Amino acid sequence: ARREAVAAAAAHPEDEQAAEEAADLIALELQRGYAALAENALVMIRAATADAEDSSKDAKLASRVERGGRRVLGALDGLLAPGAYLNAIAPLLEHTDPRVRRKALRLVAHRLRAAAAASVARGAAAKSKSRKARSRARAMKHRQASRQKGANSAPMDL
Repeated sequence: ARREAVAAAAAHPEDEQAAEEAADLIALELQRGYAALAENALVMIRAATADAEDSSKDAKLASRVERGGRRVLGALDGLLAPGAYLNAIAPLLEHTDPRVRRKALRLVAHRLRAAAAASVARGAAAKSKSRKARSRARAMKHRQASRQKGANSAPMDL
């Protein structure tokens, strides 16, 4: 939504500020919606877990409900960038139910660990690429030096 608003603003510079404000409102509304979705998923998981503890006959249904709630959270996790995901989950850290707060804290911790692991992986890939580039550059310099040495040491006919 933000990209579309910025593109529209580029076409009409006088509407740029209005487009930015509209994009901010849309982003805020989406964050609220995602937070509500995450809260409902967490409450659904909690209710399913409590129902499974209360009666064994509803264990199968409770298991399905819990899986559904986890799928919703997984989709939400995959849908949003880390910053937006954390902004959407943050209000759940102040929820009245302590179980929801704990689960939200676990989700935040999981997302931060995943982001840190991805960052480390990107850093390792960048290092190996730069190491390969350095190796190629050394090999190229060596070949050039060998060629020049071969050209300079060629016997001359007198």
